[in-house]
Amino acid sequence: MAPTTMRDKKGKFISTGKFKRYSQFSKKVKIPSLENGNQNKEEFGFGFGRRIVELGYLAEQMKSCPNCSTPLYLHCCKKERLYGLGSILYIECQSCKKELKIYTGKQHRSQNTVKGMKIWDVNTKCGLAMDHAGLGPYQVSNFLTALNLPSIHPSTLRARENEIGSTLKTYTKESCDEALLSEASATSKSGKDEEDDTSPINITFDAAWQKRGSGRSYNSRSATATMIGMETGKIVAFDLKTTDCRKCLFSNDHECNKNFDGSSKAMESALALDMAKSLRDRGFKISKITMDDDSTTISRMRNNIDPNIMKMSDKNHVRKNMSNALYKLQEKHKSLSTKTINYLLKDVSYAISQNKGNAKGLESSLKAIVPHSFGDHSQCDARWCGYLNDPTSYKHSSLPYGKDLIGEDLKRDLLDMFCHYSENSEKMANLGSTQANESMNQLIATKAPKAKHFGGSSSLSHRLAAAVSQKNCGRKYLSQVLTVRNNGVSNKLD
Repeated sequence: MAPTTMRDKKGKFISTGKFKRYSQFSKKVKIPSLENGNQNKEEFGFGFGRRIVELGYLAEQMKSCPNCSTPLYLHCCKKERLYGLGSILYIECQSCKKELKIYTGKQHRSQNTVKGMKIWDVNTKCGLAMDHAGLGPYQVSNFLTALNLPSIHPSTLRARENEIGSTLKTYTKESCDEALLSEASATSKSGKDEEDDTSPINITFDAAWQKRGSGRSYNSRSATATMIGMETGKIVAFDLKTTDCRKCLFSNDHECNKNFDGSSKAMESALALDMAKSLRDRGFKISKITMDDDSTTISRMRNNIDPNIMKMSDKNHVRKNMSNALYKLQEKHKSLSTKTINYLLKDVSYAISQNKGNAKGLESSLKAIVPHSFGDHSQCDARWCGYLNDPTSYKHSSLPYGKDLIGEDLKRDLLDMFCHYSENSEKMANLGSTQANESMNQLIATKAPKAKHFGGSSSLSHRLAAAVSQKNCGRKYLSQVLTVRNNGVSNKLD
């Protein structure tokens, strides 16, 4: 039985590891922070290690002493006080012997504050760089240590991340609003729907979880989702759901990060519904949506948003489902080799590409694939069947040994499976692609690696915003986000 000290605020027993991990919220632990200054000259003194310095700003301060106008020299530094990556050099004037403070970089105040200790620009930018590079506070500390640079305490990095994170989310929202207007304009020339005065848009949707599923268990505590315009290829809406908040175990007075109580599976449909409602409230109507074959999501959207939403299946998911069905059939028929499965999948892909928008043509092509592979070319089309063009020398290019397949049981099972797909030719003739969303999910994973859990704090929302900004605006968002942060602030961050 766990000791009585290992309990959360509700009296529930928790593991020793979780208690230690969250103990910083239940009691104050004194940890030396470089942000608060460190005057240990032997360990962090001037001349030890490397520094990040704004040369122009430093040169301007050392041009002359404000008292006697004598130039200052760096070798006259008596001591140094570190504040994370920034520092103050105490340099003595050789003429008047006065000790002057020389700052290695610029500083600013946090928004809505007019007094108190200023924040170093370089530390705030380090918080932004941490999210952009997909690193955690301790990884940043290890990286700086390897470069022989002064390290930054993890709590300081988190504070700087939260400082720039709110601005980053504002910038990201503005980029999505611009993309939304561009998408609506490209989708409809008039820009308005005559019936309900809304702007129709066509989007692709996909969600991703921050924990890899094992194949048997899908219990991620957080998920993200994006909606991308089909015309512009930019993100018009994004959101996240999380069932975890690290601070809730030990504190009631905080901004709770938890925003969902359902299962991991229910997160995808909840995300799609919330984003669709947000678009509707702003005067935009989803006309077409391309997504996987998740019936729950489209059902909830049609019941709560618009019953006339047209759903287009993703061609990659259709191919994946067919591949899974063939490999399951392989368990029964050992002669159905991997090479044969790849051949059949390739034929299906060709049929879908050649009959886009032509449901009847696709239906006849799908029905002819199995007989063609077994040597029956009565249903084939001369446009793609080589046997009809040259019966004497024709060989299958991708089947084993170039020979026809054999086996009546195998043929019957394959015909049954392909008959099912041919009956859905209307849907398969109008397939879309969520490849852009899949690519976006990979980009999010570089900002918030699946091996680490960021969903218990606001860090995940900041990293999601960084990924969306990079998708919509490119890497120039790193400099542009500072412009948004400086609006209305007297002491700007450069």
